[in-house]
Amino acid sequence: PPLRIAAQRGDAAMVSELLDSGAQLDDETVQAAFWLAIQLVESAPPGVAPALEAIRLLHRVFDADMRLLRRRDKLTTNVTCMQPTYKGAGYDVVDEELIQVPLRPGRACEG
Repeated sequence: PPLRIAAQRGDAAMVSELLDSGAQLDDETVQAAFWLAIQLVESAPPGVAPALEAIRLLHRVFDADMRLLRRRDKLTTNVTCMQPTYKGAGYDVVDEELIQVPLRPGRACEG
């Protein structure tokens, strides 16, 4: 794909042009575009702000990352408050023994 080739070659102008025309960053291309943006930022002389093109490209990379993240398979875990089954169990335990403490759903708050 032309966008991936342009990003891998470090052709920021072509990457911007392709993105402006509607091309989308995919998982591989977004990585190349990110490193291209970093290269543009680092090539700025000391004390000089990075090129506006670098900042725009970083925004596009972050937007693409978010879009790609939302499309990925989601792994969810129900995080329920858990408390020791036996009163006082698990307190002052900070090593591997802690995972052996039997738990039940609920909160064990005092006060």
